[in-house]
Amino acid sequence: IAIIRETEMENEVVPNLMIGFGIDEIQAEFVAEIKLRNINKEYILKQTKAISQLEKEIADLRSTLDSPRKLKNVIIKELEEVSKKYGKPRLTEIIYDSQEAEPEAEEDNVPDYPVTVFLSREGYLKKITAQSLRMSGEQKFKEGDSLRFAREATNRGEILVFSDQFQCYKLDMFNNQSLFILCAKKTAAGQLDDSAAQRLESVMDFALRQFELELICGVSQPETGLTRWPMCFEEAEQALECARYDSQGRAACFRLTVRADNDYVFPKELEQRLFLALCSADQQEAHRLLAELFRANFAERRISRMAAGSFLYQLTAVMQQAATTAGAPFREDELQKVLQASSVTKAQNLLELLIDRMPQRQESGANRTEKLVDRIAAYIDEHADSKWLDLNTLSQEFGVTPQYISNIFKKQRDENVKDHISKRKLACAKELMRTTDLSIREIAARLGYASETSIIRMFRKYEGITPGEYRSRYGKHAD
Repeated sequence: IAIIRETEMENEVVPNLMIGFGIDEIQAEFVAEIKLRNINKEYILKQTKAISQLEKEIADLRSTLDSPRKLKNVIIKELEEVSKKYGKPRLTEIIYDSQEAEPEAEEDNVPDYPVTVFLSREGYLKKITAQSLRMSGEQKFKEGDSLRFAREATNRGEILVFSDQFQCYKLDMFNNQSLFILCAKKTAAGQLDDSAAQRLESVMDFALRQFELELICGVSQPETGLTRWPMCFEEAEQALECARYDSQGRAACFRLTVRADNDYVFPKELEQRLFLALCSADQQEAHRLLAELFRANFAERRISRMAAGSFLYQLTAVMQQAATTAGAPFREDELQKVLQASSVTKAQNLLELLIDRMPQRQESGANRTEKLVDRIAAYIDEHADSKWLDLNTLSQEFGVTPQYISNIFKKQRDENVKDHISKRKLACAKELMRTTDLSIREIAARLGYASETSIIRMFRKYEGITPGEYRSRYGKHAD
């Protein structure tokens, strides 16, 4: 008490207590906060007893932690309390002697029908159904290649391919996906996955030119030892997903796909231009913008599978919004086909077809702009008394940018759209002043202004008088 009384400045109390008693800052803070009424024998005895009790609890806890038997007893006791409080009888039956059902084999769900398998002299395999064989006639091969043999088989059959390097590959007739384990020579040099990708791309090009068959290929990183092949398979699958979104028909290497961008290009300006082109039935412009977006995302850069999916989702959302505005929304299954397309080329082709289906409009661009401005002006007139009427509200309502609204409104009406909104709100304010006893502040809040200053400024700008003067002339209690 003497130290505290003799200290002149409040911020020096704790340092002086630390010096006077040789205690740390936390202890000094505690002493400084003690009330005078607590400095009595009873308080001191209570604190001493509390300290003794804490020391006893600490000793008991340490004893429990040091004894596995005591620790188990504590756990058992707590679990019994939980069981007693929350326990409920079992609602399901435990079956011990049940035989697990064997999983259904993949082949059981695959239809079985006759097919013909062709093998060329250069090692190309092809499966054709009987109906396709009748329609296609003579089989095509690349220049210099010819038929080695043809065999009849079934769709559930299997093909085993043996090489002269003691390698074997198994192909399921019904499966559209095949896995090849390539064993490099010890003398092989360079990036082995790049070499494999280049060879695969030549096969992809041949299949597309000769059979109109679009192949998608993914290549893992090279590994050593058979124990690593599951990792190779997982990497190849991930590369395969990225290959779906490669517009140039390249085989995707896992080593390169991990560096793919996790973001896509879809500027707000391009989105608005595409929306307007679709709404105005300008199909040529819509096709051009679509090609520009696909080129920016898939030809000029490599984006990740997640980024590509997000890009297609946003793109289909914009097209659906435009189709709905035009009164002819797309079916949900049509949009899902785009999102689930097996390649970026197929996704783009499906979107091109949707653009071609947009309803045609015969009116000129000038007439469309004039009608849009008329609709905007009518919306302003109807919602002038709303709190949230501004350029952002108009942009969301009509699906165009605020800057675009400002430009076309000024061009068509020779008036700034903000001035038009202010005049309509001023008309609402004048009506309220003539017919109600609301204060200027209340009128400003009702029309969406933060204070009465905006109302006063509008009256002086457009009427040349203050709101008070207007009310005294034309209000309910005017002379």
